[in-house]
Amino acid sequence: MVLDRAKAKTDPMEFREDFWAHELRESLNAASCFFEPGHSSPSCPLELAHTRAFEVSMPHKVAIWHGGFDASAERLDGVVPWLRGGTEDVLIPSSQV
Repeated sequence: MVLDRAKAKTDPMEFREDFWAHELRESLNAASCFFEPGHSSPSCPLELAHTRAFEVSMPHKVAIWHGGFDASAERLDGVVPWLRGGTEDVLIPSSQV
């Protein structure tokens, strides 16, 4: 689980080529197939932050929260079960289920 804070021009991990994104993928051995659970195309990180959703590399079990450290506490309902080995479905906001 990576806690980050998206800015207005932050691209989805699928399209990022900057140093931070490259090193994150390398360090966590996560290819660039990051999607919001339940979606088949990359989502805007700022929109993910507003909807309290995550960007996830499912095959590599890496999730990125783009809403900032403090706001991540609002999604402990998904974070804790996911860290305990739950499926990506627990990261879908309850308003979308």
